[in-house]
Amino acid sequence: MEMDNAEFVKRYVRIGMGVGLCSNLGLEPDDRKKIGVVDIDHLISSVTVGMYTLKGKSQDQTVRNFINHLTESSL
Repeated sequence: MEMDNAEFVKRYVRIGMGVGLCSNLGLEPDDRKKIGVVDIDHLISSVTVGMYTLKGKSQDQTVRNFINHLTESSL
């Protein structure tokens, strides 16, 4: 699913409907209470980007593989 608004992405992540790739500019301090951020800005150097996940929610294997791929890309 593609969305053009960070608030919609955060809302879907908060209710456990997946993960989102967004600019960290849209992340408020209160958001970090429920949303975890995986730093992937090393992949896109011109902007700051992070992956939103629901804190405490176990991700399925596909999502874990995707996160591992993104975080290992810098090695």
